[in-house]
Amino acid sequence: MTDINTILDDNWDTDICAKPSFIKFYSDNYRAYKRVIATSVSNIDDEVIGLMDRLHFSVDSHDGYTCLIATTTKADMLNILKAMKKSCIKYDPTSAESMIKWEGGSTRIFNAVLFEIRLIIIINKAGVLAY
Repeated sequence: MTDINTILDDNWDTDICAKPSFIKFYSDNYRAYKRVIATSVSNIDDEVIGLMDRLHFSVDSHDGYTCLIATTTKADMLNILKAMKKSCIKYDPTSAESMIKWEGGSTRIFNAVLFEIRLIIIINKAGVLAY
């Protein structure tokens, strides 16, 4: 499967906003960045169950990524989110993937310094049933 940071980086629309830094959630501290998308794969049922409107969810049928966008202004956070969603729409899946989409999203302000939004990006695995 294609790495989510590669997907976002390759399909980024710089007309919406400049690319932020793309990091792995657990290998780097996102709070050290002014503009960042931090991602981690969620491959355990309990990490993502209930976040999607599904009758049945299986980690074998999807790759789920927890994504955090953090930046210093709310307007920039919304622009990064818009560009990230456009990256998901523009992505052309490989033979191992059938589609990519995002779910959820909750925002907060950290220490009155960083605006953050967390969401899940799902990449469906081609040929693997989810229901």
